[in-house]
Amino acid sequence: DGDGLKDIALSAPFDASKGRVYIFKGRVTWPSALATAQADYVIEPDTGADPKFGTSFFGTNVTRLGDIDEDGADDFAIGAFLYGGGTGYVAVVRGVPSGQTFPATVSVPQAVGTRVIAFVGDAALPSGFFGLNVVGFGPYYSGGHRAMVISAPYAGRVYSFQGAAGLT
Repeated sequence: DGDGLKDIALSAPFDASKGRVYIFKGRVTWPSALATAQADYVIEPDTGADPKFGTSFFGTNVTRLGDIDEDGADDFAIGAFLYGGGTGYVAVVRGVPSGQTFPATVSVPQAVGTRVIAFVGDAALPSGFFGLNVVGFGPYYSGGHRAMVISAPYAGRVYSFQGAAGLT
């Protein structure tokens, strides 16, 4: 959220039978315990808008990517490897630069194109488990661009995506 304090993302891939990710804003001092009801932000799939998110294990993997869309704010990825029965899905959640606000709840797929960048597994590999593992690193590509690597282990594939300004 651009305030200079490190936030914490906690995944709950079995929460509400669809999965959620809870974000707690950085604090100077942390309490000894926090409940999910105290999360500052929640990212969750909307199974009504896209039934393929039902039992997708959304949040199995939550990975810091750095500023992959080059807008000045760090981003992170959320894997849902059982999306569509195993085709898989990765939601890149775009961070907000300092001075902007992040919505209290982000629903996927509605936020695609604004707050979320979607990566969907290859339909020709329906049991590939795309998004089981996601890794962000960089700078890797020429020009200092960051990278995101997504596995589809049951298809025997690994995909690399180059970050860029204006990534949608």
